[in-house]
Amino acid sequence: MTSPQLTSYKYTGYFFILWIMFQGTYSTAKYFQHQYEASLFTLNIEKRIALDISKLRLANPIFNTISHPPSVKRYIDQLNLYLTEQDSNVKLLKLQNVSIDIDGAYLTRNSTLTPTGQKIEVSIAVFKWPYLTTLTPIALFLALIFTYLNYKIYAKGNNADNNLSEPSAPDSPVKLSINLHDKTLNNVKFGKKVELSNKPFCFYVALLEYCIKEPNPLLNQSKDVPEDIIALANKYFYRLIEIGHTKRKRPDFSTNLDKTLSEIRATLDAVFLHQPHEKELFYPPKAQGEGSRSKLHNYALEHIDPSHLEIIGK
Repeated sequence: MTSPQLTSYKYTGYFFILWIMFQGTYSTAKYFQHQYEASLFTLNIEKRIALDISKLRLANPIFNTISHPPSVKRYIDQLNLYLTEQDSNVKLLKLQNVSIDIDGAYLTRNSTLTPTGQKIEVSIAVFKWPYLTTLTPIALFLALIFTYLNYKIYAKGNNADNNLSEPSAPDSPVKLSINLHDKTLNNVKFGKKVELSNKPFCFYVALLEYCIKEPNPLLNQSKDVPEDIIALANKYFYRLIEIGHTKRKRPDFSTNLDKTLSEIRATLDAVFLHQPHEKELFYPPKAQGEGSRSKLHNYALEHIDPSHLEIIGK
């Protein structure tokens, strides 16, 4: 597992790499834009001079004219003022033999214009590309965002790996709580509680206790109910009398077995309404094949054990 310190170094380095990459991309784009604008303005200056050449008082050997520096300098100043208003990165530095002083670091581009056979030397100052002014907070912001997203993906993947490597806690086992104080069956795992009447309630508790104690219980509806179950059912009925639930005569737990089991199953259906697959552990099996009198039918709870039950008020 990577230590937090190593992870911190990793993502700090990742941030700086991204920042340099984004900043480099932005600065490169600005550099080419600077060069393009310089070339465009240079071309426009040369066109402008070519158009104004007849108005300029420059030395021309063909017509035996001499230069008039003050007027040429005014022309240069006026043209540079216009370029400043256009946020140009170039200025006219020299026209024929007339030049001006310009502040700032620049590179010189020299060219020769030949209108009507006349050679006119032109020098244009291209201001150096301002490296520091191309620093942008956008590159910093993008580097932070991408670093954060990368870290979130890493943290999510790391948590998934941890979840896979650590065994998950087992699901809580299904458990049935039987409360003699209110004669209810309660699905402990999901909190579903249902009341049951005296006879099926006592018979069911006795059936559960009998099936826990008896190995491989075999109970058939075509045969008499075992005396042990009847004795347990009577014991729980007398316990209900002690608690104060009833003063009725003790029911005969050996009769109407079909009805008793049906009431128990209906109650369990309600207790495990949304978990039908979990009720099988507590559910007295129904007869298969020939109906309720099938000789093969066994209504015993074959897989029940004490860990599945909680009896309150016993």
